[in-house]
Amino acid sequence: MVDKLLKATLVICRLVKSFFLLAFSRLSTNQPFAAKVLVP
Repeated sequence: MVDKLLKATLVICRLVKSFFLLAFSRLSTNQPFAAKVLVP
């Protein structure tokens, strides 16, 4: 049970990390677009 929970947490952390990396690269390459998306 604990092992499954730990694996799930690792997967979620990895997903969040990759999402933030993607968002950061988008932000640095296309700043006006990123500003539009991040600030509605």
